[in-house]
Amino acid sequence: MKLRIVIGIFAISFSVFFTYQNALDGRFHYDDYHSILYNPHIRNLQLIPSYFIDATMFSVDADKAMYRPMLLVSYAVNYALGGYDPKGYLIVNIVVHIIVTILVFLLAFRIIRSFNAALAAAFCFGLHPISTEPVNYISSRSESLAVMFCLACFYIHISAKSLKGYFSSFLLFGFALMVKSISCVLPFILVIYDFTSKNKRKNSFPLYVPYAVILILYLSTILTNGFLLKSISGAPRGIFAQVFTQIKALVYYLYMIIMPVSLNIEHQFFVSESLFNLDVFICVMFLISLGVILFFVVKRQFYFWVIFGITFLLPTLIMPLNVLVNEHRLYMPLVAFSMGVGYTVNKRFRYQSLLYVGVQGIGTARLVILGLIFCSLVIQRNSFWKTEELLWNDSRIKSPGMVRPWVFWGIALGKSGNMNSAEIAYKTALKIDPHHKTARTNVAAIYLDRVKNETEDSRDWLGLAQVQLRNVLHRDPQYREALQNMGAMYFLKGDWAKADSFFTLCATNSPNYADCSYNAALTSEKLGQYNRAQSWIQRVIELEPNGQNWALLGRLNVRLGFLDEAIVAYRRALYYNGENIKYIYNLAEILLVLGQREIDFGNRKVGVDKWMKAKLLLEKIISLEPEHLNARKRLVQLAELYQ
Repeated sequence: MKLRIVIGIFAISFSVFFTYQNALDGRFHYDDYHSILYNPHIRNLQLIPSYFIDATMFSVDADKAMYRPMLLVSYAVNYALGGYDPKGYLIVNIVVHIIVTILVFLLAFRIIRSFNAALAAAFCFGLHPISTEPVNYISSRSESLAVMFCLACFYIHISAKSLKGYFSSFLLFGFALMVKSISCVLPFILVIYDFTSKNKRKNSFPLYVPYAVILILYLSTILTNGFLLKSISGAPRGIFAQVFTQIKALVYYLYMIIMPVSLNIEHQFFVSESLFNLDVFICVMFLISLGVILFFVVKRQFYFWVIFGITFLLPTLIMPLNVLVNEHRLYMPLVAFSMGVGYTVNKRFRYQSLLYVGVQGIGTARLVILGLIFCSLVIQRNSFWKTEELLWNDSRIKSPGMVRPWVFWGIALGKSGNMNSAEIAYKTALKIDPHHKTARTNVAAIYLDRVKNETEDSRDWLGLAQVQLRNVLHRDPQYREALQNMGAMYFLKGDWAKADSFFTLCATNSPNYADCSYNAALTSEKLGQYNRAQSWIQRVIELEPNGQNWALLGRLNVRLGFLDEAIVAYRRALYYNGENIKYIYNLAEILLVLGQREIDFGNRKVGVDKWMKAKLLLEKIISLEPEHLNARKRLVQLAELYQ
């Protein structure tokens, strides 16, 4: 039997990895930017202890704080090993999905006690197309990682025979909570299972006390840091609208699991505010009918898994979230569905091998065909996650009435340089939601870009941009992107003071965004406030120590007369951009000045040494750009000085 288990695990792992291998071509998307790409907190492993006490570490935006320290740890380790290469993050996502699939296999085998059933349940879960979002969308690791810890906790809890085993389950429950709050329902699932299973535990109450203590500690933590209250107070809709909308969502989720053929990152789904809306009423009747059928038709074992699936959906059904329905929310309910498949297979193939196909194995053949269909759907869906443009273009085609697909498709088009199409996308979004901040701000950014590029169109692009930005700032005076673009508009006008006021406000409100502080440094330099500019750029370097930022610090040090410090800054800039001719030339110029200064003070040896270093830099410039006139002129001057 152990050999069969090992073979089963190998077959599951190989099949899942083979099916998801094209997912490794994917990129970062949506929430990945604020929680991974722009988040400075994941770039230093020494900050890991802070993840467990400060929810603002989760994002570059303090207003997007979430208490998910274990998720942040996984991001930080990813960054330490491979920087911002998305492949490393996606490998982790695939591995986590494989582990979860193996846990489904072991759990099904433990509960149903059938190898065939366990294998069927695992393949159903691992190859089901609904899992493509938690695998391809890096930020959805929160879902798969939480489910991994929850299932491991569940498995150990029902299998443990010693205090050591139970201690492991308590620890895993704590990890699950520190990945995603949806895990808080797990103790209730364990209690229900213990009291409904055939092997009902006697005197099991003390086992639940540690779970309760851990849950209370977790709830106290998120109450203390204000995350929970903030989420409730900032709810996008009322409780009744949420309930009626999510009644529809339950039916829609069931449809997506049974018919996963039109998957989408943003499903076209709208709010319902009354029980007497026709679609809500129909869904209520359907759910009641389905409940009656399940009660009278299916066996008792199914009841628990129905409760399992609904319970893990409850937090998102009750808590009003911005996105009405999401595929990744079905990741844990899919476990319940897969277990149901396992029970069905066990009833039909209890004494047969799933590999047997014949007259008696027509059902097996159907299962194999279904598995192949699932694989093809997964591979096809993975391909849409390769680029943001593909992903959101697919979404806006499938959900033309939703605003987000148009906005993010526009952003993707803008990144590829297709500004005219991006403008059309944003204006389509504004027809759906005239007050959408990102759409208006990005339209303004396109107008400003046309000014920078000096388009032949004679329209007042600056004025048009200003109208859009004032509209946004009137509704949200602290909106970062609008403040940035308003500053950029005044910068293009040459009004450094007004530009500086917007950039400074932006940098003050969003201290973790390097571009805000960088722009504040530029306007401070234009205003001749070099010390202030230096303090801004030093903050930027703490966030993003790249060549551009070190070069600006070098330039400011030159303006302040700190030439030795300027040399250090330019050398750091060249560490990141070793063949940047401008940086090399500026460094050579500083060395020439310092060399002359040393000679004037009588330190000829030191001065000549600096000249020699400058000479090498100038020769490097000539090797990179033979026609660089200034470099050639300086070399001629140096030769004359040597003579």
